[in-house]
Amino acid sequence: MDSKSERLIRTLCKSNRVILLGGMAMLAHGFTRFTRDIDIWLDPTEGTKSWTDALASSLSLFKDAKVISIRSKKKINFKKIRKIVEKEEMIRIAGLDMDIDVFFRPNNLGIEDFEQVWKRSSRKKNKLRIPDEIDLCLTKMGTERIQDKIDMEWLDAKIIPVLSKKLKSCSLDDAGKIFSRITSIPLLKASMKNPNPRIRSLATMIQKKIKK
Repeated sequence: MDSKSERLIRTLCKSNRVILLGGMAMLAHGFTRFTRDIDIWLDPTEGTKSWTDALASSLSLFKDAKVISIRSKKKINFKKIRKIVEKEEMIRIAGLDMDIDVFFRPNNLGIEDFEQVWKRSSRKKNKLRIPDEIDLCLTKMGTERIQDKIDMEWLDAKIIPVLSKKLKSCSLDDAGKIFSRITSIPLLKASMKNPNPRIRSLATMIQKKIKK
C-alpha cells in the first residue's frame, strides 16, 4: 500500500500540474541519498487563489493533514493558506507519513518559468513530472545548505559531459540556448572546439563577462 503523502500528491496530480523537486527529484535522477520530506511545485500560473483552492480541495480528503507556515512553524487554518502563500511563496503539509513542502515559487524560478520547466520535464508516474537537471540545479543555487551543494556537484557531473560533447558540434542557435540556461568554464572550453567561428566568438565574449 502506498503512503498518505503519495496519495495526496497523486490526488493533486489528477487535476493539476505538479513538478517534483528536492531530494525526491534527486533520487528520480539516480542520485542515492536520504531525504526527510517531499518537495513539489504546484502549478502557480493561475494565481494564488486558484493555487490555494486546488490545494485545499485535495487536503480536505486527508483528515490528518495539517498546514504549517514555514517561517513561524505554526499550524494555520485552511482559510488562511492564500495569505501565507502570498508572503512565503510556499507552505508545509504535516501530519502524514512525510512532510510535503508545496511551492508557489521555488528558489531561483519565477511563476513565468513554470511553463518551460514543465515542457522540459519528464513524466515519473501518475502525471507527476521530474524537472531536468539544469532546472533542478537552479533551485539549489545560493541556499548555502551543504546537501544542496552536494546535489549541485552531482548534477554538474551529470550535465557537463553531455553538454560539452554537444557544444563541440552543435549549431549557433543550440549553443545560445545552452548558454542562456547554464554557463561554466568546461562548457566554454568545449565550445572553443566547435568549427563554427561564431560559436567560438560567443564563448569568448561570455568568458570575458565572467572574468569581469
